Amino acid sequence: MKPYEQLNTPCFIFDEDELLGNIRAFRNSFEACWGQGGVIVGYSVKTTPIAGLISCAVNAGCYAEVVSDDEFALSLEAGCPVKDIVFNGPIKTKQWLDFAFDQGCIVNIDSKRELAWTIDYAKSHGSAPRVGLRINFDLEAAAPGQSMAEAEGVRFGFCFEDGSLAEAIAQLRAAGIEPAGLHAHFSTKDHLPETFAVIAQSVCEIKESFALNALDYVDMGGGYYGGGLRRSMYDDYARAITEQLVKAFDPDKVTLVVEPGGSVLCTPGFYLGRVIDTKTVRDKTFVVTELSKLNLNSTAFARRGFSYELLINEDRKILDNQILCGYTCIEMDRLCDLTQEPELQAGDLVLIRNAGAYTASFTPQFFIQAPPGVYLQKTDGTFEELVSHYHPVVPNLEGI
Repeated sequence: MKPYEQLNTPCFIFDEDELLGNIRAFRNSFEACWGQGGVIVGYSVKTTPIAGLISCAVNAGCYAEVVSDDEFALSLEAGCPVKDIVFNGPIKTKQWLDFAFDQGCIVNIDSKRELAWTIDYAKSHGSAPRVGLRINFDLEAAAPGQSMAEAEGVRFGFCFEDGSLAEAIAQLRAAGIEPAGLHAHFSTKDHLPETFAVIAQSVCEIKESFALNALDYVDMGGGYYGGGLRRSMYDDYARAITEQLVKAFDPDKVTLVVEPGGSVLCTPGFYLGRVIDTKTVRDKTFVVTELSKLNLNSTAFARRGFSYELLINEDRKILDNQILCGYTCIEMDRLCDLTQEPELQAGDLVLIRNAGAYTASFTPQFFIQAPPGVYLQKTDGTFEELVSHYHPVVPNLEGI
């Protein structure tokens, strides 16, 4: 019997060996270029906000990288030490920002209200908090065709070209706060190492332009590719970034923070479901399953060929083509075409590969369908069922 037969479907499965292997390889690539112990790998909670997976990553030496109060609370619940949390994003509340400052977390501010709260904190506490600034520059001009924002421009962080970064630094310094870090997270189209080199080069330019000589970390954000059979891409990113950063930063004094996100989480994840029914319409065979594109970080209307495996233990007639479909009433909820594959029947298991990033986190409630369960396939081959959805309870921050 296939090991998956025991699981309640539909569900996501995360392979612990694959996840830990990706994390180790990512860290090793960057430490080889930046120095042993000089790199922080941040598990991107938004990419897969499941406590059991956060715990795996933390136990493997990762920090938790969060972009909301709820993600902060979830990370604490998952056992992440509070000092090992990187607090990013533009929607922090003052309560959690103050708490993060109190605990000495890596905090990268991203908005004018956070800037004002940071200055208020320094005034009320009589001491400067450790704080970093998310930077914004014209990536499209520096790397044509690579910015997801295109000509409209990136909306996050403090802009170098229009003077808002200079103003933010001036306000911090006037309050007795010297920036401790720079955060350079950009969404790029092709995820090229060369684009990360351009971003790192701009980080160096900003550091020199404002004489930011007290920086103790540079956070190069996420948006990387790789993992699984493509772990060698980690080396390409590490070289591209560090070859630029060493021109302005001393690896012995400055920590490099990286937030790999989907590049470590994608390949360990699988989406498993059973065939519900098959039907033939004008010589086309449609296979209806418990699965759906809506749970796979995909638009509902674009046809997309997902990588799959059919878990069939017996010989079947081979069909020229079958169309694998989802459970919803959306016409184009079609996952992929199956060419020259065994004829599927109700009850058969279908496995979709590379489903670990932005799948469980984007799962909707459309069609009144309960979200898929989540299992961790442990290194010993056993399965542990994980809690997939979190209903946050704000802890007493003063008691932590």
